Amino acid sequence: MLAICTLTAQNTRGHQNETRKEFRQKMMKMSTEQIADLRTKKLTLALNLDAKQQQKIKEFQVEILQNHKNRKKDNIDKRKLTSDEIYITRSARLDAKINTKQEMKRILNEDQYQAWENLARKKYMERKNTFKSRIVKNKG
Repeated sequence: MLAICTLTAQNTRGHQNETRKEFRQKMMKMSTEQIADLRTKKLTLALNLDAKQQQKIKEFQVEILQNHKNRKKDNIDKRKLTSDEIYITRSARLDAKINTKQEMKRILNEDQYQAWENLARKKYMERKNTFKSRIVKNKG
């Protein structure tokens, strides 16, 4: 009986992972405008943005997504990077994060910015915990 429950639970997880992969593929087919629009609406609900802020954030999201797609096109094998190349890519990623924070601080008021920071921190912690659980699951 326990074995059947375990197999069923594992099978469900496998199905969820497959669904996530399918969802990611569908998201990749969406245009940058569509993704930026969805992200902006999500932030509007979370931060109570006005129309002017929504427009600025949407424009900034489009810019971020275009930069991301351009980096994806490079498709560099990370395992073959030299130490200088690793430094350059990590430095560029950190510069992008700094730019994002500065731009959001410019667009949002103080309360909204704090709420946005909390959202970002929460999202980071969720990803970190998901990654940790994957490591534990793969070891076990």
